[in-house]
Amino acid sequence: AGMLMLVHLLSKGELCQEGCDPHKFVYAFEFDNGKNGMMSATSLSNSSNYPTQPRVIMTHMPAVHLDASEHSKGKYLIIIRDPVQQLQSLRTMEFFMVGHILRLPLDAFITIATETRKTGWADHAHQWWRLRNLPNVKIIFYEDMQHRPLEVVQEVAQFVDVQLNDKQLQLVRERMSKKWALEHVDGQQYQALTPFSPPPFIREKSGSMSHFIVDQSKFFSTDLSEKISSEQESRIRSLAKAKILALDKAQDTTDGANFIQSRPSYFH
Repeated sequence: AGMLMLVHLLSKGELCQEGCDPHKFVYAFEFDNGKNGMMSATSLSNSSNYPTQPRVIMTHMPAVHLDASEHSKGKYLIIIRDPVQQLQSLRTMEFFMVGHILRLPLDAFITIATETRKTGWADHAHQWWRLRNLPNVKIIFYEDMQHRPLEVVQEVAQFVDVQLNDKQLQLVRERMSKKWALEHVDGQQYQALTPFSPPPFIREKSGSMSHFIVDQSKFFSTDLSEKISSEQESRIRSLAKAKILALDKAQDTTDGANFIQSRPSYFH
């Protein structure tokens, strides 16, 4: 939803229409297995070849690894999602990437995501929330994109200095929806990580067992993972709150407490 919103907003609906692949317009800048696990500056410069202007760079890296300051030439649009729903989505993706045979038990998966990893959801949210008052940082929430999309589009358009008329606003709202994506976005080419991923029924077509295109309508309409229980949900929310308050204490700030107060549904 975030990628589609930005592509259509910046192009005013001119790019990514029928047979759309948003990854042709948005450059992914992520960790790799190279030195320090970071992409090189050269790979980042490749984003200038993408047609979206200004260029859009997508990343899941925490703020500490990015030049997020008021002196940066870039703007940072941060999308934060409910911690339970974020883990539920990751669980579905894990099923897709490694298959049901090799994936971890759900309790172990939650433990790694919430306690073992050095930078989890709470770390990301806390780092970016501390930067929320910078003029080139804008934080939006995934749930708001679903429940009040028009307002979010207007806020983002103002943030990136793009003027949209009423017709263009409605167009962006329509094209950032899941329904529009299923009808117009091309399936991506993937490489299986294991012999068990993904299950054959969500493959649209493949040149081999290891390379395939996902049938997105089946993938997004099928329950591919166990649901997080109410007990597990309470654990996730409690751990997220405790981690954010611990970060406050370690960094001598109250930004985390402010975040908890601003999004109470994430923690209760």
